[in-house]
Amino acid sequence: MERTTRKMFITLTFVFGLFGVALMIAAFATDHWIKSAPERQESNQMNETSGGSPTKNKGNINFGLFRGHRVLDYGSGGRLKIIKVKELIDFGLFSFGLWVSTIVTLALGVVWGLVSIMFAIFNIFGKPIETITGPAGLYLWNGLALIFSLLACLLYVGLFVSGIQKNILPKEDVDIGWTSEGRTYLDYSFYLVVGAAGSFLFSVIVLMFSGLQLSCSYSSASEKEVDGMILY
Repeated sequence: MERTTRKMFITLTFVFGLFGVALMIAAFATDHWIKSAPERQESNQMNETSGGSPTKNKGNINFGLFRGHRVLDYGSGGRLKIIKVKELIDFGLFSFGLWVSTIVTLALGVVWGLVSIMFAIFNIFGKPIETITGPAGLYLWNGLALIFSLLACLLYVGLFVSGIQKNILPKEDVDIGWTSEGRTYLDYSFYLVVGAAGSFLFSVIVLMFSGLQLSCSYSSASEKEVDGMILY
């Protein structure tokens, strides 16, 4: 009965780990880390003479870690343009170091998440002998996945606050009146990583409530077998 309960908790850890990895891969694949609705206020002579208010041109921008889409509408219909995030960095719009660090930490979070999944499967169907392959390993790999997913979130928030939130438009657009300041927000792809961090946190909490000790429960049994063979 105790062994069945232990396997049930480890299975829950596997499910949360799998969900966390899936969320981070989805964050990599989707282009909605940032959303923005820039606008351009344009005054014209007809409006001024008639006492009307200036017209406002609208836009829509979204991008992920690598690419995105931009539509700026000058009043005659918008045109879709593909955004390469590296080009935005080349324009000096935000930090290259924070961008690379976000990608690296997110990738490491995926790696440790996959490791935690594999070790969970091994603990469900196998008989780990060494401590690192047992409960201690599950704590370690899920903990590392949690740390790196949280780091990715924090780094991207730093990237957002230090540059993206203020402006994501090239100089030529700013010079003719376009602005994105106060109209740019974190989008759902970012929150997928937040969800992944929560999933790995739940994995660790499940392990804590499972009562699994850090030392491998199978090690004592293996030692008894070895002692019996020696006595024989």
